[in-house]
Amino acid sequence: MIRLNDIRRYAIDRRVEITAIDSNSGRRCLINVRGQAQVSDKDRALRIEEIIESANSFELSSAGRIQALTRDEIEAAITNHFKSRGFSTASREED
Repeated sequence: MIRLNDIRRYAIDRRVEITAIDSNSGRRCLINVRGQAQVSDKDRALRIEEIIESANSFELSSAGRIQALTRDEIEAAITNHFKSRGFSTASREED
């Protein structure tokens, strides 16, 4: 499971923007390179965590490059990054 804090730490560490996208509803949430979350005005009533939980794809962007990842791919990327840094993701610690 992807947690908001994990995505924030990953975005900051890797200096990337991450957009969580729920293709079924069209909802999007952007996590910028400072770990700040942004949603569109129409999605303000929703919790950011709800958008991330329902997202089925993610876009990582840095220096004009965009990389599309599935939920499984971003989870693996975050887990591998944190393991290489010597700590685990919050979701792994809670299991």
